[in-house]
Amino acid sequence: MRDLLYHAAWLIIIPLSFYSAHISILAWVWVALLPPANLLYGRLGAVLPFNKIVAATTVFVLIAGDTKKDFYRDPLIVAIVLYSVIVTLTYFTQPFDSGTSDLQYDKFWKEIVLFFLMTGLIACTAWPWSWRSPSGS
Repeated sequence: MRDLLYHAAWLIIIPLSFYSAHISILAWVWVALLPPANLLYGRLGAVLPFNKIVAATTVFVLIAGDTKKDFYRDPLIVAIVLYSVIVTLTYFTQPFDSGTSDLQYDKFWKEIVLFFLMTGLIACTAWPWSWRSPSGS
């Protein structure tokens, strides 16, 4: 019964994620931080890759959406990009392959992609209570 309720919830969440990139990012964070499919029984939980489905809807809504694509830039973003370059170079120049480093780097690049999508979405959307004006100035 729990598995059927979980899948029924996705029948509501996935169409809503096409409506708004905010909803798709929240669903993506939920699935990425707590993979609920691990708690399901049988094949029903392992068949559908909900994380990949929500990631695809998020990227699709951001690319095909009508929001302005002006990503937020500041010194912290530059520092995170430099840190990502250092981590990537360190990973690819390691002296021997390690299963642990593969798992850690896999988590790292997914977190970085999610970070840039979240900051891009926040900067692309003019909230009524935001300190930024809709023109971005």
